[in-house]
Amino acid sequence: MGPATRAGACVRGSAGPGARLRELDRGRTRGPGQPDRGRARARRHHRAREPLRYAAPKVRSARLTLVIGWALLGAPSVVAAPPCVAQCETLLKTGELRKGVSEAGCELRVCQQEARKLYEKNQFEQALESLEYLQPRLQDSPSYQLDRGLVYYALGRFEEALASFEKILGGFPGNVRAASQRGHTLLRMGRYADARAQFEQLFRDPATEGEFKGLRTRSYLKANIGVVKLLQGDLEGGRADLERGIEIDGRNRTALLYRHKVVPYLESGALESEGVMQLLVAYEELSFKRYPTAAQELQTLVKRWPRFAPGYHRLAEILRSYQEYEACEVALALGQQYLPEDIDLRAERLRCVLLRYGPTSEQARPALDEVRALAEVHPENVRLKQILVALDR
Repeated sequence: MGPATRAGACVRGSAGPGARLRELDRGRTRGPGQPDRGRARARRHHRAREPLRYAAPKVRSARLTLVIGWALLGAPSVVAAPPCVAQCETLLKTGELRKGVSEAGCELRVCQQEARKLYEKNQFEQALESLEYLQPRLQDSPSYQLDRGLVYYALGRFEEALASFEKILGGFPGNVRAASQRGHTLLRMGRYADARAQFEQLFRDPATEGEFKGLRTRSYLKANIGVVKLLQGDLEGGRADLERGIEIDGRNRTALLYRHKVVPYLESGALESEGVMQLLVAYEELSFKRYPTAAQELQTLVKRWPRFAPGYHRLAEILRSYQEYEACEVALALGQQYLPEDIDLRAERLRCVLLRYGPTSEQARPALDEVRALAEVHPENVRLKQILVALDR
Protein backbone atom coordinates (compact mmCIF):
# COMPACT_ATOMS: atom_id res chain seq x y z
CA MET A 1 0.00 0.00 0.00
CA GLY A 2 1.39 3.41 -0.85
CA PRO A 3 5.11 3.30 -0.20
CA ALA A 4 4.91 -0.42 0.49
CA THR A 5 4.30 -1.15 -3.18
CA ARG A 6 7.48 0.67 -4.08
CA ALA A 7 9.94 -0.90 -1.66
CA GLY A 8 12.29 -3.45 -3.15
CA ALA A 9 12.86 -3.15 -6.87
CA CYS A 10 13.20 -6.30 -8.96
CA VAL A 11 14.39 -9.74 -8.04
CA ARG A 12 17.83 -10.82 -9.06
CA GLY A 13 18.71 -13.10 -11.92
CA SER A 14 17.72 -13.36 -15.56
CA ALA A 15 17.10 -16.30 -17.77
CA GLY A 16 15.96 -17.11 -21.25
CA PRO A 17 16.48 -19.30 -24.29
CA GLY A 18 17.40 -18.32 -27.81
CA ALA A 19 16.67 -15.05 -29.52
CA ARG A 20 13.83 -14.26 -31.88
CA LEU A 21 13.91 -11.08 -33.93
CA ARG A 22 10.97 -9.51 -35.68
CA GLU A 23 11.02 -9.80 -39.42
CA LEU A 24 11.35 -6.66 -41.49
CA ASP A 25 8.95 -6.15 -44.36
CA ARG A 26 11.05 -5.45 -47.42
CA GLY A 27 8.16 -5.19 -49.84
CA ARG A 28 6.98 -1.86 -51.19
CA THR A 29 3.43 -0.98 -52.06
CA ARG A 30 3.05 0.56 -55.50
CA GLY A 31 0.11 2.47 -56.83
CA PRO A 32 -1.78 1.05 -59.83
CA GLY A 33 -0.58 2.08 -63.28
CA GLN A 34 -2.78 3.27 -66.10
CA PRO A 35 -3.13 0.98 -69.14
CA ASP A 36 -1.94 2.12 -72.55
CA ARG A 37 -5.21 2.59 -74.35
CA GLY A 38 -3.52 2.88 -77.77
CA ARG A 39 -2.63 -0.79 -77.99
CA ALA A 40 -4.24 -4.11 -77.40
CA ARG A 41 -4.07 -5.03 -73.76
CA ALA A 42 -1.86 -7.86 -72.61
CA ARG A 43 -3.13 -10.66 -70.45
CA ARG A 44 -3.59 -9.48 -66.87
CA HIS A 45 -0.53 -11.19 -65.43
CA HIS A 46 1.68 -9.76 -68.19
CA ARG A 47 0.37 -6.21 -67.84
CA ALA A 48 3.15 -3.81 -66.86
CA ARG A 49 2.51 -0.97 -64.42
CA GLU A 50 3.30 2.54 -65.53
CA PRO A 51 6.23 4.00 -63.58
CA LEU A 52 5.12 6.57 -61.02
CA ARG A 53 7.34 9.27 -62.51
CA TYR A 54 5.35 9.30 -65.79
CA ALA A 55 2.03 10.04 -64.16
CA ALA A 56 0.51 13.48 -64.42
CA PRO A 57 1.58 15.78 -61.55
CA LYS A 58 -1.74 15.68 -59.70
CA VAL A 59 -2.05 11.93 -60.08
CA ARG A 60 1.57 11.47 -59.00
CA SER A 61 0.95 13.48 -55.83
CA ALA A 62 -2.11 11.44 -54.99
CA ARG A 63 -0.30 8.18 -55.68
CA LEU A 64 2.70 9.21 -53.58
CA THR A 65 0.40 9.95 -50.65
CA LEU A 66 -1.27 6.59 -51.11
CA VAL A 67 2.05 4.76 -51.27
CA ILE A 68 3.37 6.46 -48.11
CA GLY A 69 0.10 5.85 -46.28
CA TRP A 70 0.03 2.15 -47.08
CA ALA A 71 3.71 1.80 -46.26
CA LEU A 72 3.12 3.29 -42.82
CA LEU A 73 0.07 1.15 -42.18
CA GLY A 74 1.64 -2.03 -43.42
CA ALA A 75 5.09 -1.77 -41.85
CA PRO A 76 5.48 -4.01 -38.80
CA SER A 77 6.49 -2.38 -35.51
CA VAL A 78 10.15 -2.94 -34.67
CA VAL A 79 11.57 -2.56 -31.17
CA ALA A 80 14.67 -0.40 -31.43
CA ALA A 81 17.76 -1.64 -29.66
CA PRO A 82 18.13 0.11 -26.26
CA PRO A 83 21.49 1.62 -25.17
CA CYS A 84 22.42 -1.51 -23.20
CA VAL A 85 22.89 -3.41 -26.49
CA ALA A 86 25.73 -1.08 -27.46
CA GLN A 87 27.59 -2.11 -24.29
CA CYS A 88 27.64 -5.73 -25.43
CA GLU A 89 28.65 -4.76 -28.96
CA THR A 90 31.60 -2.83 -27.53
CA LEU A 91 32.61 -5.73 -25.30
CA LEU A 92 32.46 -8.07 -28.27
CA LYS A 93 34.60 -5.81 -30.46
CA THR A 94 37.22 -5.28 -27.78
CA GLY A 95 37.30 -8.95 -26.84
CA GLU A 96 36.23 -8.22 -23.26
CA LEU A 97 33.33 -10.66 -23.18
CA ARG A 98 33.95 -13.45 -20.70
CA LYS A 99 34.83 -16.79 -22.19
CA GLY A 100 31.74 -18.78 -23.05
CA VAL A 101 29.43 -15.72 -23.06
CA SER A 102 27.87 -14.85 -26.41
CA GLU A 103 26.69 -11.41 -27.44
CA ALA A 104 23.09 -12.58 -27.07
CA GLY A 105 23.81 -13.86 -23.57
CA CYS A 106 25.45 -10.56 -22.70
CA GLU A 107 22.35 -8.68 -23.85
CA LEU A 108 20.09 -10.78 -21.63
CA ARG A 109 22.15 -10.03 -18.55
CA VAL A 110 23.11 -6.41 -19.22
CA CYS A 111 19.73 -5.22 -20.48
CA GLN A 112 17.78 -6.76 -17.61
CA GLN A 113 20.21 -5.29 -15.10
CA GLU A 114 19.97 -1.93 -16.86
CA ALA A 115 16.17 -2.06 -16.67
CA ARG A 116 16.37 -2.60 -12.91
CA LYS A 117 18.75 0.31 -12.46
CA LEU A 118 16.46 2.57 -14.50
CA TYR A 119 13.49 1.44 -12.41
CA GLU A 120 15.33 2.38 -9.23
CA LYS A 121 16.01 5.81 -10.75
CA ASN A 122 12.28 6.18 -11.59
CA GLN A 123 13.10 6.22 -15.31
CA PHE A 124 10.26 3.87 -16.11
CA GLU A 125 9.86 4.50 -19.85
CA GLN A 126 13.55 3.78 -20.45
CA ALA A 127 13.33 0.68 -18.26
CA LEU A 128 10.44 -0.56 -20.35
CA GLU A 129 12.45 -0.05 -23.55
CA SER A 130 15.13 -2.42 -22.27
CA LEU A 131 12.54 -4.97 -21.19
CA GLU A 132 10.61 -4.77 -24.46
CA TYR A 133 13.78 -5.57 -26.37
CA LEU A 134 14.21 -8.74 -24.30
CA GLN A 135 10.57 -9.81 -24.48
CA PRO A 136 10.90 -12.39 -27.31
CA ARG A 137 13.65 -14.20 -25.41
CA LEU A 138 12.58 -13.80 -21.78
CA GLN A 139 8.79 -13.78 -21.89
CA ASP A 140 8.62 -17.07 -19.95
CA SER A 141 11.11 -16.00 -17.27
CA PRO A 142 9.49 -15.25 -13.86
CA SER A 143 12.16 -12.67 -12.98
CA TYR A 144 11.60 -10.91 -16.30
CA GLN A 145 7.82 -10.89 -15.85
CA LEU A 146 8.21 -9.48 -12.34
CA ASP A 147 10.46 -6.69 -13.61
CA ARG A 148 8.01 -5.96 -16.40
CA GLY A 149 5.02 -5.98 -14.07
CA LEU A 150 6.67 -3.56 -11.65
CA VAL A 151 7.50 -1.15 -14.47
CA TYR A 152 3.97 -1.35 -15.88
CA TYR A 153 2.59 -0.69 -12.39
CA ALA A 154 4.79 2.38 -11.97
CA LEU A 155 3.56 3.66 -15.34
CA GLY A 156 -0.06 3.19 -14.30
CA ARG A 157 -0.61 0.45 -16.89
CA PHE A 158 -2.39 -1.80 -14.43
CA GLU A 159 -4.00 -4.26 -16.84
CA GLU A 160 -0.58 -5.11 -18.28
CA ALA A 161 0.98 -5.25 -14.82
CA LEU A 162 -1.72 -7.67 -13.70
CA ALA A 163 -1.09 -9.89 -16.73
CA SER A 164 2.62 -10.10 -15.88
CA PHE A 165 2.03 -11.01 -12.23
CA GLU A 166 -0.61 -13.58 -13.12
CA LYS A 167 1.69 -15.14 -15.71
CA ILE A 168 4.21 -15.78 -12.92
CA LEU A 169 1.56 -17.21 -10.61
CA GLY A 170 0.34 -19.51 -13.37
CA GLY A 171 3.64 -21.37 -13.17
CA PHE A 172 4.66 -20.55 -9.60
CA PRO A 173 1.52 -20.15 -7.42
CA GLY A 174 3.62 -19.75 -4.28
CA ASN A 175 5.56 -16.69 -5.49
CA VAL A 176 4.91 -14.24 -2.63
CA ARG A 177 6.28 -11.21 -4.45
CA ALA A 178 4.12 -11.72 -7.53
CA ALA A 179 1.04 -12.46 -5.42
CA SER A 180 1.47 -9.35 -3.26
CA GLN A 181 2.00 -7.13 -6.30
CA ARG A 182 -1.09 -8.69 -7.85
CA GLY A 183 -3.00 -7.59 -4.75
CA HIS A 184 -1.73 -4.01 -5.04
CA THR A 185 -2.58 -3.93 -8.73
CA LEU A 186 -6.12 -5.17 -8.15
CA LEU A 187 -6.47 -2.48 -5.50
CA ARG A 188 -5.46 0.28 -7.93
CA MET A 189 -7.92 -1.12 -10.46
CA GLY A 190 -10.73 -0.69 -7.93
CA ARG A 191 -11.23 -4.44 -7.50
CA TYR A 192 -11.23 -4.26 -3.72
CA ALA A 193 -12.81 -7.66 -3.03
CA ASP A 194 -10.27 -9.42 -5.25
CA ALA A 195 -7.38 -7.50 -3.70
CA ARG A 196 -8.54 -8.38 -0.19
CA ALA A 197 -8.92 -12.05 -1.15
CA GLN A 198 -5.36 -12.07 -2.51
CA PHE A 199 -3.85 -10.57 0.66
CA GLU A 200 -5.92 -12.85 2.91
CA GLN A 201 -4.84 -15.90 0.93
CA LEU A 202 -1.21 -14.88 1.40
CA PHE A 203 -1.76 -14.33 5.13
CA ARG A 204 -3.00 -17.93 5.46
CA ASP A 205 0.03 -19.29 3.61
CA PRO A 206 2.67 -20.78 5.98
CA ALA A 207 5.35 -19.48 3.59
CA THR A 208 4.66 -15.92 4.80
CA GLU A 209 6.08 -16.48 8.28
CA GLY A 210 9.35 -14.67 7.53
CA GLU A 211 10.14 -11.11 6.46
CA PHE A 212 9.17 -9.25 3.30
CA LYS A 213 10.06 -5.72 2.23
CA GLY A 214 11.89 -5.11 5.51
CA LEU A 215 8.92 -6.09 7.68
CA ARG A 216 7.50 -9.22 9.17
CA THR A 217 5.41 -10.47 6.27
CA ARG A 218 2.25 -11.00 8.30
CA SER A 219 2.39 -7.40 9.51
CA TYR A 220 2.75 -6.16 5.93
CA LEU A 221 -0.22 -8.29 4.83
CA LYS A 222 -2.42 -7.31 7.79
CA ALA A 223 -1.81 -3.63 7.08
CA ASN A 224 -2.84 -4.07 3.47
CA ILE A 225 -5.94 -6.03 4.43
CA GLY A 226 -6.80 -3.24 6.86
CA VAL A 227 -6.47 -0.54 4.21
CA VAL A 228 -8.64 -2.53 1.79
CA LYS A 229 -11.31 -2.81 4.46
CA LEU A 230 -11.23 0.97 4.97
CA LEU A 231 -11.72 1.39 1.22
CA GLN A 232 -14.69 -0.99 1.41
CA GLY A 233 -16.24 1.07 4.20
CA ASP A 234 -15.50 -1.50 6.93
CA LEU A 235 -14.09 0.91 9.51
CA GLU A 236 -14.16 -1.49 12.48
CA GLY A 237 -12.52 -4.33 10.56
CA GLY A 238 -9.94 -2.01 9.04
CA ARG A 239 -8.97 -0.55 12.40
CA ALA A 240 -8.59 -4.01 13.93
CA ASP A 241 -6.34 -5.27 11.11
CA LEU A 242 -4.17 -2.15 11.21
CA GLU A 243 -3.73 -2.54 14.96
CA ARG A 244 -2.87 -6.21 14.47
CA GLY A 245 -0.27 -5.21 11.87
CA ILE A 246 1.33 -2.81 14.37
CA GLU A 247 1.23 -5.47 17.08
CA ILE A 248 3.10 -7.93 14.84
CA ASP A 249 5.71 -5.35 13.78
CA GLY A 250 5.81 -1.87 15.26
CA ARG A 251 7.98 -0.65 12.36
CA ASN A 252 5.09 -0.91 9.92
CA ARG A 253 4.77 2.67 8.66
CA THR A 254 1.75 1.89 6.49
CA ALA A 255 -0.18 0.50 9.45
CA LEU A 256 0.88 3.42 11.67
CA LEU A 257 -0.07 6.01 9.04
CA TYR A 258 -3.56 4.70 8.37
CA ARG A 259 -4.34 3.83 11.99
CA HIS A 260 -3.32 7.18 13.47
CA LYS A 261 -3.65 9.62 10.55
CA VAL A 262 -6.66 8.23 8.67
CA VAL A 263 -8.93 6.19 10.95
CA PRO A 264 -9.67 9.10 13.37
CA TYR A 265 -10.87 11.26 10.47
CA LEU A 266 -13.03 8.44 9.12
CA GLU A 267 -14.53 8.07 12.60
CA SER A 268 -15.33 11.79 12.80
CA GLY A 269 -16.73 11.96 9.27
CA ALA A 270 -14.04 14.40 8.10
CA LEU A 271 -12.93 11.80 5.54
CA GLU A 272 -14.66 9.06 3.54
CA SER A 273 -13.43 5.89 1.86
CA GLU A 274 -13.01 7.65 -1.50
CA GLY A 275 -10.60 10.03 0.19
CA VAL A 276 -8.59 7.07 1.48
CA MET A 277 -8.02 5.99 -2.12
CA GLN A 278 -6.90 9.49 -3.12
CA LEU A 279 -4.47 9.55 -0.21
CA LEU A 280 -3.13 6.13 -1.20
CA VAL A 281 -2.57 7.30 -4.78
CA ALA A 282 -0.83 10.47 -3.55
CA TYR A 283 1.56 8.45 -1.39
CA GLU A 284 2.35 6.09 -4.25
CA GLU A 285 3.10 9.06 -6.50
CA LEU A 286 5.45 10.35 -3.81
CA SER A 287 7.19 6.98 -3.64
CA PHE A 288 7.81 7.22 -7.40
CA LYS A 289 9.06 10.81 -6.91
CA ARG A 290 6.28 12.25 -9.06
CA TYR A 291 5.80 15.20 -6.74
CA PRO A 292 3.62 17.45 -8.94
CA THR A 293 1.12 14.62 -9.47
CA ALA A 294 1.11 13.86 -5.75
CA ALA A 295 0.47 17.54 -5.00
CA GLN A 296 -2.47 17.58 -7.41
CA GLU A 297 -3.99 14.53 -5.72
CA LEU A 298 -3.62 16.14 -2.31
CA GLN A 299 -5.07 19.45 -3.49
CA THR A 300 -8.11 17.59 -4.81
CA LEU A 301 -8.32 15.66 -1.55
CA VAL A 302 -8.36 18.68 0.77
CA LYS A 303 -10.72 20.55 -1.53
CA ARG A 304 -13.33 17.81 -1.14
CA TRP A 305 -12.54 16.97 2.50
CA PRO A 306 -11.25 20.31 3.87
CA ARG A 307 -11.16 19.12 7.49
CA PHE A 308 -8.59 16.39 6.76
CA ALA A 309 -5.50 17.97 8.34
CA PRO A 310 -2.89 15.35 7.25
CA GLY A 311 -3.65 16.22 3.64
CA TYR A 312 -2.57 19.84 4.19
CA HIS A 313 0.61 18.80 5.99
CA ARG A 314 1.73 16.45 3.23
CA LEU A 315 0.89 19.03 0.58
CA ALA A 316 2.89 21.67 2.46
CA GLU A 317 5.93 19.39 2.58
CA ILE A 318 5.85 18.97 -1.20
CA LEU A 319 5.42 22.69 -1.85
CA ARG A 320 8.29 23.54 0.49
CA SER A 321 10.54 21.04 -1.27
CA TYR A 322 9.93 23.02 -4.48
CA GLN A 323 10.45 26.32 -2.61
CA GLU A 324 6.85 27.26 -3.39
CA TYR A 325 6.54 29.05 -0.07
CA GLU A 326 3.71 31.39 -1.03
CA ALA A 327 1.61 28.48 -2.34
CA CYS A 328 2.42 26.62 0.87
CA GLU A 329 1.22 29.57 2.95
CA VAL A 330 -2.00 29.84 0.94
CA ALA A 331 -2.79 26.12 1.22
CA LEU A 332 -2.30 26.09 4.99
CA ALA A 333 -4.25 29.31 5.44
CA LEU A 334 -7.16 27.57 3.71
CA GLY A 335 -6.83 24.68 6.13
CA GLN A 336 -6.88 27.08 9.07
CA GLN A 337 -10.24 28.42 7.90
CA TYR A 338 -11.74 24.97 8.42
CA LEU A 339 -9.56 23.95 11.38
CA PRO A 340 -8.92 27.19 13.33
CA GLU A 341 -7.96 25.33 16.52
CA ASP A 342 -5.29 23.19 14.84
CA ILE A 343 -1.97 24.47 16.22
CA ASP A 344 0.06 22.26 13.87
CA LEU A 345 -1.51 23.85 10.79
CA ARG A 346 -0.88 27.29 12.21
CA ALA A 347 2.76 26.46 12.97
CA GLU A 348 3.34 25.10 9.47
CA ARG A 349 1.79 28.18 7.87
CA LEU A 350 4.12 30.40 9.90
CA ARG A 351 7.07 28.25 8.86
CA CYS A 352 6.18 28.91 5.20
CA VAL A 353 5.97 32.66 5.86
CA LEU A 354 9.43 32.67 7.47
CA LEU A 355 10.86 30.70 4.55
CA ARG A 356 9.20 32.98 2.05
CA TYR A 357 10.59 36.24 3.41
CA GLY A 358 13.59 35.08 5.42
CA PRO A 359 13.41 35.05 9.25
CA THR A 360 15.47 38.23 9.67
CA SER A 361 13.42 40.32 7.22
CA GLU A 362 10.96 43.00 8.26
CA GLN A 363 8.09 41.18 6.48
CA ALA A 364 8.69 38.07 8.58
CA ARG A 365 8.71 39.85 11.95
CA PRO A 366 4.95 39.36 12.70
CA ALA A 367 5.21 35.63 11.89
CA LEU A 368 8.31 35.30 14.07
CA ASP A 369 6.59 37.00 17.00
CA GLU A 370 3.56 34.73 16.55
CA VAL A 371 5.74 31.60 16.58
CA ARG A 372 7.40 32.65 19.84
CA ALA A 373 4.09 33.51 21.46
CA LEU A 374 2.56 30.18 20.43
CA ALA A 375 5.58 28.28 21.73
CA GLU A 376 5.08 29.83 25.18
CA VAL A 377 1.43 28.73 25.25
CA HIS A 378 2.11 25.30 23.70
CA PRO A 379 5.62 24.32 24.83
CA GLU A 380 4.93 20.64 24.02
CA ASN A 381 4.20 21.27 20.33
CA VAL A 382 6.86 19.48 18.26
CA ARG A 383 6.47 21.63 15.15
CA LEU A 384 6.93 24.88 17.04
CA LYS A 385 10.02 23.45 18.71
CA GLN A 386 11.46 22.49 15.32
CA ILE A 387 10.95 26.01 13.98
CA LEU A 388 12.61 27.64 16.98
CA VAL A 389 15.57 25.25 16.81
CA ALA A 390 16.01 26.06 13.12
CA LEU A 391 15.91 29.80 13.89
CA ASP A 392 18.69 29.45 16.47
CA ARG A 393 21.11 27.86 14.01
